[in-house]
Amino acid sequence: MTDRSKASRTARPRSASTNDAIKETLESVVIAFILAFVFRAYVVEAFVIPTGSMAPTLLGQHYPVQCRQCTYRFKFDGSSKAGQRARSLSGDRNPICPMCHFPNVLGGNRVRAGDRILIHKYIYSISAPRRWDVVVFKNPNEPTQNYIKRLVGLPDESLLIIEGNVYVKPREAGDDRWRIARKTDSRENPHATRIQRVLWQPVYHSRFRPRDRGLNAKGGRRWNMPWSPEVGDWKLGRAFVHDSANAGLLTFDFADQSPPYDFLKWYAYNQHTHNTWLEQPIEDVRVAASVQPLDANLVVRLRTTTRLDRVDGTVLALEAAVQADGKVTLSAFETTEQDGRKVETPDTRRVLAEADGSPLPVGVATPIELWYVDQEASVWVDGERMLVWQFELDFTALCERRPLEARRYPQVEIEVNGAPVALHDLEVDRDIAYTSAKPRPLDKPGRGTMVKYHGETRFAGEPVHIAPEQFFCLGDNSPLSHDGRFWEEKNLAPWIRQTMLPDESHRFGVVPEDLMIGKAFFVYFPAPYPISSNGAAVVPNFGEMRFIR
Repeated sequence: MTDRSKASRTARPRSASTNDAIKETLESVVIAFILAFVFRAYVVEAFVIPTGSMAPTLLGQHYPVQCRQCTYRFKFDGSSKAGQRARSLSGDRNPICPMCHFPNVLGGNRVRAGDRILIHKYIYSISAPRRWDVVVFKNPNEPTQNYIKRLVGLPDESLLIIEGNVYVKPREAGDDRWRIARKTDSRENPHATRIQRVLWQPVYHSRFRPRDRGLNAKGGRRWNMPWSPEVGDWKLGRAFVHDSANAGLLTFDFADQSPPYDFLKWYAYNQHTHNTWLEQPIEDVRVAASVQPLDANLVVRLRTTTRLDRVDGTVLALEAAVQADGKVTLSAFETTEQDGRKVETPDTRRVLAEADGSPLPVGVATPIELWYVDQEASVWVDGERMLVWQFELDFTALCERRPLEARRYPQVEIEVNGAPVALHDLEVDRDIAYTSAKPRPLDKPGRGTMVKYHGETRFAGEPVHIAPEQFFCLGDNSPLSHDGRFWEEKNLAPWIRQTMLPDESHRFGVVPEDLMIGKAFFVYFPAPYPISSNGAAVVPNFGEMRFIR
């Protein structure tokens, strides 16, 4: 046998082996593409947040700002119309810090892209949607558009928004079945308290104090320390120190913390879009401080004002008391005016709940929080909810009682006694409040809402009645969210009307189950950082990657 015949016999297997390798590679690539499409179609899909309707939970196009005075970081709307207005404003009006009110110059800040998120597409095939889920669905008015909102109303319910809160009942039940839909209710969502933490809107944080102490009046700016020492000798800085074992009292003035617009209806994110919403007072707040006893026997009390379960509208003081031995007490009482101060009215105090916790360690800062939200009061110590107290208001009385006076309430206080103390990280937050009317025109209430102002109560038609296999969704950025409150029937896509919403009495503002795409669960690519002050934003922002609550 010649060498040539040997070579030809060995060459054929190599060629066949190469062809087999190429074939296997192509098959692997094709299978990978098929699996990717199947995965995208049925399991997980990526979306980009286009608008600010879910801000600040999820961001559309936006401008990031770090305040030049207090270093607080915030974002505001960078969508086309809002962005054009922001860029056209003079430098002394751009953009106002929500903490110290300093008018930062927009300068060379470039608009950043919206958050990129992942959604579970299969999850609602094996479990029912839960209230307060963040969901993605096809817009019933324009089914080629994907919308992202928070699921608020469930199938076969009636829903009504009153004073910023959501009330629901079974659709066919009487008015005695109305109840508030609590965001902290773990029976409706296992991540309830985490959802509420996301929805707290910051009003004040002691870390963010302007370097010039508010003395720079540029741009009409006004900033005063909102905490005032009413009793005792306090040293106010980033830590609030009371050196005496005698009583010390701090009061918080919301008026001093309000930006040029009323904070009760103001979002930093929206400041270049609209600022003329109806006045909508709120009373759902969070008061928090890290309490560092400097000696034994400290008692610390956090207070806010609320109408609580008083159907006559009487405003009460709600107090969370934490003692040095760890005992926690939640109480409520009436107050009277005395020498220009609110004092407890004798024989009106009632204890709502009590619990025993761990003693407060001397020299160690322990976080203490008082929450009042959705007709529920709770006290948290070192991140643990120690006690909770709930109530339900009579629905007729709820509808008829007058609204709060925005400039007087809520009234927040911190009182200490028994030992010197240093308070760190003082925070005041407000709950998200679902607005009841469009900014313009002011007499255009939203669907399924009640408007209260100037002592007058108005029903905006009837509650929203949600049929089986339908949902009602709202945006977290309630003043500027185009959601079920304001969808018009005339804009409903004809084929959606005919095939999914044939019943005229149940097609207002709802999302049919067939348009539901899935549940948003993770921000995998937040807006990246620029490589320079005016450069392209390409540096990954790992710090803001997060699960969606």
